[in-house]
Amino acid sequence: MIEDSDTKVAQYTGLPSKAHFDILLGLISRYKVNYYDGWNVEKVSLEDQLFCTLVKLRLNLPLFVLSMLFGVADATVHNIFLTFLNVMHKFLFTYMMNKVPSKEKNKALSPACFATFPNARIVLDCTEINIAVPSLLKSQKEVYSSYKHRHTFKALIGISPNAVITFVSDLYPGSMSDKVITQQSGVLTNMEAGDLILCDKRFLISDLCAPLRLGAFFFFQIPILPLI
Repeated sequence: MIEDSDTKVAQYTGLPSKAHFDILLGLISRYKVNYYDGWNVEKVSLEDQLFCTLVKLRLNLPLFVLSMLFGVADATVHNIFLTFLNVMHKFLFTYMMNKVPSKEKNKALSPACFATFPNARIVLDCTEINIAVPSLLKSQKEVYSSYKHRHTFKALIGISPNAVITFVSDLYPGSMSDKVITQQSGVLTNMEAGDLILCDKRFLISDLCAPLRLGAFFFFQIPILPLI
């Protein structure tokens, strides 16, 4: 059984363990789920519906494969996936990620390597997600990333010194610069004078931080070689 092995749970869902899965399930089960397609799914338990959604996100299995695994129609899997995708966005993003932890809170949880950066508030970087090539030429230009050399959406990610994600922006076209995304995302409105922002050498936001009296410390990325 998958639930008897944390390793299998991680492989299929991306969550570290069954305990983490149960915590997420407990949050969702407190509230009434309004299904995306307008009709309720009754033949699949709430636990299996969440599992189905996480498997789709983790492995991107086709709908017909998931429908065979769970013994339901493709339309049911479609209804489950879009419903729980929106539910998890509401719980994990809208409700929980509405404030960046203060530097005082970070101090209590920061690892020893951050001892020389007591005012560190957040580590910022953008991540890019590959997308299908749009049919319109104008859209192709907007989402083409000159850095990745492919069509992408970009999101700004903020991480606390103890490696917890504390900020996620909306998605932006791949052609948009990290600086513009930082400015438009609203992340700097969470900062206070004296806060230190860490980012890599390509993240040129010093002029955005100066008016707010924020510090911006740049570090060089160190490539990690794969183990053979």
